[in-house]
Amino acid sequence: MLEFIAKNKEWLFSGIGVTILGAFFVIAKWLYERSKTNTKHKAISGEPSKRKWRASDDSIEYYEHPTAKEIDDQISMLPPFQQVGAEKNYLGLKIKWKVRVGLIFPGMGNAAKVSCNDTSGYFRYIHITVSLSEYPQFKSLSEKEVFWIYGEVSGLEASGFHVNVHRIQFLK
Repeated sequence: MLEFIAKNKEWLFSGIGVTILGAFFVIAKWLYERSKTNTKHKAISGEPSKRKWRASDDSIEYYEHPTAKEIDDQISMLPPFQQVGAEKNYLGLKIKWKVRVGLIFPGMGNAAKVSCNDTSGYFRYIHITVSLSEYPQFKSLSEKEVFWIYGEVSGLEASGFHVNVHRIQFLK
């Protein structure tokens, strides 16, 4: 290595040599950082989670885990200062959650705001907006009927989760 440097010191320490070495280190650092943070949605409690999140059976794109309760539990384990803004780690997470209707608020036109309950008994709502022309079942849906929501987490607040719905699958 020292022999190589001695033979090539002129070009190595000239502008082009420094540029090439600098570019090499920048690319190496970028590749290292990219490999460390390869997934957008990872557990936020101190150490990376050893739990593997399972994809749903019918679509690799949507996930049943983490559930709304699991996300809330992970955030609750953090110190209070770190809880603020921790929900950003879950924004955009594509989910498949089994829910039932809690409340329905008819909106303007064909839209309705629906607050759903997780089937596990988790207390916070999962808020969605649905098109009543696309899903007329919501006009007569009972509180006991269970359905799947496929969508993307778009927000978290004290009252619950906001999900942009991509599709709904009724179990009947």
